Amino acid sequence: MKSFFKKIIVRLLTIEAKLVIRKYKPRIIGITGTVGKTTTKDMVAHLLMSGGLKVRKSEKSYNSEIGLPLTILGEKNAWGNIFRWGGVLKRGLVLAFFKKDYLEYLVLEMGVDRPGDMERFVSWLKPEAVIVTAIGEVPVHIEYFNGQETLAAEKAKLVEATLIEGEVVLNADDPAVIKMRKKTGARVTTYGFSREADVAASTLRVSKNGTSFKLNFKGNMVPVRMPYVFGKQYVYSALAAITVGKAFDLNMVKMTEALAEFISPSGRMNLIKGKNKIIILDDTYNSSPLAAMAAIETLRDIKIKNKAAILGDMLELGKYTAQEHRKIGELVARSGIDILIGVGPRSQFAIEAAKAAGMTGERRIFWFADSEEAGSRAMDILPTGCLTLVKGSQGVRMEKVVEKIMDNPEDKEKLLVRQEKEWQNR
Repeated sequence: MKSFFKKIIVRLLTIEAKLVIRKYKPRIIGITGTVGKTTTKDMVAHLLMSGGLKVRKSEKSYNSEIGLPLTILGEKNAWGNIFRWGGVLKRGLVLAFFKKDYLEYLVLEMGVDRPGDMERFVSWLKPEAVIVTAIGEVPVHIEYFNGQETLAAEKAKLVEATLIEGEVVLNADDPAVIKMRKKTGARVTTYGFSREADVAASTLRVSKNGTSFKLNFKGNMVPVRMPYVFGKQYVYSALAAITVGKAFDLNMVKMTEALAEFISPSGRMNLIKGKNKIIILDDTYNSSPLAAMAAIETLRDIKIKNKAAILGDMLELGKYTAQEHRKIGELVARSGIDILIGVGPRSQFAIEAAKAAGMTGERRIFWFADSEEAGSRAMDILPTGCLTLVKGSQGVRMEKVVEKIMDNPEDKEKLLVRQEKEWQNR
């Protein structure tokens, strides 16, 4: 019954969203990839709004068959409440048939879980600009695809759907992404750390004071400082957002100034004050092999005496589960991280690999069955002042670990992910 009810709701929402698109004709920016979509979406919207444009972006990571139409309609998920869904649909009809004002730009995050997902989206959404962030060798959500190539091909359908007069923005450092330049007749601009990238970054610095780099655009070097975000992955998002901003005639200097004010969403490499002077690097929104490696490398590069990684399972990896967790364990061991805490059954592969790579000693490696147990025991393990990365897939609920070790848990609704009542009841 729940499945049938959901299908009806999705169908009705999609019809209303199509009507809204047809009536108001907003300029659409679509963003896909396997990591970095949400942050890139937020940065793009941030820069467009800083330029005085009227923008709506996908809320949180509304990137699914239900999230996309909700974003277009400007509504929130009513979950299992049939009366609230009635209100959503009623307001959608009013927007589609009676209102006159709408946003100029829609910045839409577009994810895929199964074959055919993107094809359904682009059957009625035609973006003017598209960003593809990164795919990686073993992407998240790969378990329903035959392999990386078939997942990349599904995401490439968004590139194929780009308006011919539009702009396609591709990650030059990802081989699977850069191949997509052949899929479109629109203008293609590449970004990344590669020298071949059209919009390139260099001189990356990550510290407790944020992230900085130099931007090279058509021979011009511009320093960029982002004091409120941490890690190389944010540079990729910034490069992509700047590229789209230039496509819509925004001023380069003003965009770099706006990036200095960007604050990352909850659960995405946020610094949170912990108990016993611990510094928490909260990256609990989700996880994948590529994202986990980036987070560990950021932890490695920040200069501080004691470092710990509390890593929950990475889900939806199918046959790649064991090998990808082992790669993470090996990276932790090579990165000079003092303590590894695994959470969940799959993380045991990471622990085994870390031990095999030389990270030994009973005070260095720990394992717990779930986030509740890990959160309850973490303070007995972490030394004073330890910089502590906490990361894992959504289903492992690693924000529960952060809640246990943060200094002001009463602020959890403001600082942590998945604090809505619907999540708390799961």
